[in-house]
Amino acid sequence: MMNGRRQRKREARRSLKGSWIKGAFIAFLLFSFSMAGTVAEELAGSLMGLSYFTDSSHTPDNYLDDKILLSPAVLLLFFGGYLLSFLLASPLRLGEKLWYLHVSASDQSALSDVFRYYRSIGSYFRSVVFEARLAVRKLLVLLLCFLPTVVFWLILPLFEPLGLPNVLFYLLASVTVMLFILISSALSLYWTGRYFLAEYIYTLYSCKMRDAFRLSAIIMKKRKNRLFALTLSFLPLFAADLLIFPRFFTLPYRSAVYAQYAQFFMEAYEREKDCAAVRNVSPPSNRFATREFPCVPSP
Repeated sequence: MMNGRRQRKREARRSLKGSWIKGAFIAFLLFSFSMAGTVAEELAGSLMGLSYFTDSSHTPDNYLDDKILLSPAVLLLFFGGYLLSFLLASPLRLGEKLWYLHVSASDQSALSDVFRYYRSIGSYFRSVVFEARLAVRKLLVLLLCFLPTVVFWLILPLFEPLGLPNVLFYLLASVTVMLFILISSALSLYWTGRYFLAEYIYTLYSCKMRDAFRLSAIIMKKRKNRLFALTLSFLPLFAADLLIFPRFFTLPYRSAVYAQYAQFFMEAYEREKDCAAVRNVSPPSNRFATREFPCVPSP
């Protein structure tokens, strides 16, 4: 498995030869569109006199004793900024997936293909709806995985009367909460892998959104562990992304590797169906098993 991962990473680097600058430009656009909502949010907050924090003690900023202010107006401002970023970046994310699929297959693809979903109101609207439905599905998985952590946090005060010293109690509580968060994060990363192929399938084939989600879940049913291991291998790159500038070079590499894996997973699924047909074996019990992809390839 590790050798296969290294091979696909080498293929991703090879496929990016001559396209690194284009990939960095796409990463810059994604970052800019994501930051547009934050900038608009800060500007609107300054004009309206709104802030997420209140300095009730009137101490210097470096004291870090400000209290969080969650008024309805502040929450509306926050979600408005997020919505703006989402509306700007969603079509670009889908176009990025399609462009990297072409790059990983060594196909000639113009950079303008990244803006495919901005070309008409209908395609733009469908891309936003698709990304919204995908975000909701991932959010539901995230909430389910973090539910035990939230429950433990709520019942934590019930353990205070156990007679432990305060320092020991808070130390054990902090370690336990961090452990819960770590396990919940790993579970959410693993289970959201079932939707890994949804964007690739939707951009590559003219299919319904529902079919893209369902087929992604079917293909990834026995492959989530590979995707999970791949994502863990990128942890050093995720750390480098905190510096912002390196992400313009690490993001194209990761996107190319993910596209290589998406292509590999879809081809492996097709081979499994073909082998089942040759051996006259009953295919898996799903409504896509006896068909090619439930879509017509886009021109």
